[in-house]
Amino acid sequence: MRAPQYQQATSGVQPVAARFQAPEMRTGPVAAALMGAAETLQQFAADKAKRDELAARTASGEAALAFQDQAGAIMAEATTARGLNAQAAHKSADEALREVQQKLIGGATSPLARQLIKQQTDAYLVGYRADLAKHETQQVFAAAGDTFGAQADAARQAAAQQWQNPQAVAAQVQIGRNAAEQQALLLGKSPEAVAQSVKDYESAVHRGTVEMLFAGGENDGALEYAKAHLDRMNLGDQTAIMGALKETAQNRQAYSDAQAAIAVGGPVPAASSSAKFTPPVRNGHITDAFGAARPGGRAHNGVDFAAPEGTSVTPIAPGTVVATGQDARSGLYVVVDHGGGLVSTYSHLGRQEVKGGEKVGVERRAKLTPLAG
Repeated sequence: MRAPQYQQATSGVQPVAARFQAPEMRTGPVAAALMGAAETLQQFAADKAKRDELAARTASGEAALAFQDQAGAIMAEATTARGLNAQAAHKSADEALREVQQKLIGGATSPLARQLIKQQTDAYLVGYRADLAKHETQQVFAAAGDTFGAQADAARQAAAQQWQNPQAVAAQVQIGRNAAEQQALLLGKSPEAVAQSVKDYESAVHRGTVEMLFAGGENDGALEYAKAHLDRMNLGDQTAIMGALKETAQNRQAYSDAQAAIAVGGPVPAASSSAKFTPPVRNGHITDAFGAARPGGRAHNGVDFAAPEGTSVTPIAPGTVVATGQDARSGLYVVVDHGGGLVSTYSHLGRQEVKGGEKVGVERRAKLTPLAG
């Protein structure tokens, strides 16, 4: 059996374009619910990018806070390092900071979050690295400064110990000068200030040596050393030791004068039984009489006696001690009031065995240095 065949030209039926349309539901609760759901889905799709960005920024902020907390502990430990140890601490802290950053980046759940975390932690890293570099620089400079300072101090001590050897002193001073110069340069001083620091260092070396010698009883050595190096000392250090130098020079001159006087001066006359006053020394020589001419047209207002060290001194008559003391001109002295307007003074004593207000007679004595006046 054959199916009928239709010819377009003869069928009389024209083809048409057609599509399926869902029935319109413009009213009713179901229609309203479907419309609301469709709008919600459309809005959800539209807001996804914003939600993803907000989530990424939130995650990066939390990661930044975590980075700061962990970095704080790392930095606190690193900055406790002192001296040259700060270099190793700097390197270790930088590696630890990097490790923390990589862990936080690796824990992010989106590319955007990883990017944001890296950006924020990189900014913190710059600051932390700057602090580490500053700490390391300060510590290295401090260590170098301490080393140079120790070298300068060691040279100062060595120079003082070898004070009798001018060449050794000069060598140690030069070592110390070099160290002082390097220390001043580390402190960022100007060339003029560096030069002054070096001069002050050498001056302090010589002053310290003089003071050490005085403290050890090497007065003559201190005087000779000071004379040889006085031009290498600043005004302040010269002034500081001048009093001791002057006293030592005066004592040395007094001793020299006394020895000469003992050899060539006239003997002290013995007192007669009827004499009102007795000589203050029982042996020795008169080296300068009362009224003798002095430089500048002045007359000597006392009598100088020279006697061996340790010779006893007695007052010329009974009286009361009205003053005791010491000064650069008279050395140790005692002043006795004998009454009737008569006062006698005893100078350049080795020690004072009486005190103010004490009654004294010819039997009360004090010890005398080689020269008495």
